[in-house]
Amino acid sequence: MSTVTSVLQSLAPQSWYSTHSAGSALADDKLKQSQTDTPKKTLGESLRPLITSFVENDLEYKPRPPRDNRALWKAADEYAIETGVPREDGSRSAKIFQTGVMYAACCVPRHPVEVQVYVAMYSWLGLLLDDSAAEHEDEFARFGARFISGERHPLPLLQAWADLMRLTYTYWDPAPANFIVTASLNFLNSNLLQTGAAFRGIAATAAANGSSGHSNNSGRSWARYVREKDGGGDAVAYFTFPKSMYPNQEEYLECIPDLARYINLANDILSFYKEERAGENDNFISQMAMYEDKEKVAVVEDLIDDVAKAVERIRATIQGKGPYAAAVEDHILGYVAFHKLSPRYRLSEVGLGEESFKVVS
Repeated sequence: MSTVTSVLQSLAPQSWYSTHSAGSALADDKLKQSQTDTPKKTLGESLRPLITSFVENDLEYKPRPPRDNRALWKAADEYAIETGVPREDGSRSAKIFQTGVMYAACCVPRHPVEVQVYVAMYSWLGLLLDDSAAEHEDEFARFGARFISGERHPLPLLQAWADLMRLTYTYWDPAPANFIVTASLNFLNSNLLQTGAAFRGIAATAAANGSSGHSNNSGRSWARYVREKDGGGDAVAYFTFPKSMYPNQEEYLECIPDLARYINLANDILSFYKEERAGENDNFISQMAMYEDKEKVAVVEDLIDDVAKAVERIRATIQGKGPYAAAVEDHILGYVAFHKLSPRYRLSEVGLGEESFKVVS
């Protein structure tokens, strides 16, 4: 879920981030080093202790017990077929579908199956949409007007997203449902924005200023703003509390901002290895490395501190609230499990993965 989600950031082709070298890891997986005789560390060697301390000490994570999720897999498969979105065996869509179901199974394990299916479909469709804006720019641009009017979308992927937005009101109370829908529209619009010349123009201006000797970090609020919009954190945070199980909004509203922050930034931390190995230079960590003139791993350290404090606040606001607190812990710790278990994030390559999810798909 992107965030959820999670969330891909590769929709600004020829972005200046791809040519700006500040803070990037070397192509041979060796990090830049200061002017010392310290032996070079691989990216994995630098990240392993940071992430281990983050998940074990800051989050107090322990491997999740296995659950039987056959009903979820079956129901999600049936829903996906009805959408008409292509999902051939072995395709990227099929692999992302599995990722979406794993997200629901890990992060909202106590939810009714129909709500789990919603969360799984949101993750699947969201990740597909994240890669589709450049190819279907006109359709993305018309989504809002069609969504309001009820007109069907010619692209099955966008129609499935619209149908899911309307289904939101079945599982969440009106105000939380509205926040989920608006966050989902922001997510779609931020993907559209990143395909356009205006977005690349802002980035080019920042790069030019930096090369002229002016400070780059004046634009970092823009980087954070875009990350908040394209991460979908608000929507995913509200997924924690469907109305059938958590009817008292006053019990959880205080934790929503920090839970949304956790969803976005923990994803940045736990997907950094995958993105760096893939040579991605237009994600949030790369942007902040440029703006703050830091190595990328130093930005990861900053984000870990930021997220640890956010989780501390979340737990303080939800402490003693019975099932509400349990749901939050499910999501926080399940989010770590999701990244560790999913082959998508490649954490097993650096000794940070887990063996298997032990469910029947």
